[in-house]
Amino acid sequence: MVTCEYIFYRGLYRTSYARVSRGILTDTEMQIGQFVVPKHGTNVTDDSVEARYRRSKKEVLPKDHWFPMEYYGNEKGGGKNGHFYHVFYTPLYYALPEDAVV
Repeated sequence: MVTCEYIFYRGLYRTSYARVSRGILTDTEMQIGQFVVPKHGTNVTDDSVEARYRRSKKEVLPKDHWFPMEYYGNEKGGGKNGHFYHVFYTPLYYALPEDAVV
């Protein structure tokens, strides 16, 4: 049985995303996203495609939105316990809109 899950989100700010593979199993991965909830009583200030895909360096975000360093690697080595960042080989980080109220 093949199952494919996708992360859908609405009314949240995405801050980071990673795909983590299990090296010994073919076509097996986890997709992980981290989000920030707008302050109570406010909404997402800019929901445009450009705003949702505006990339950032991780250092701009709080450290609790950083993914662990030990998962850098590939099929040939690195990573942790056979798990490693997959597809992009690194997590992706996203900027919050300048006027975001969080």
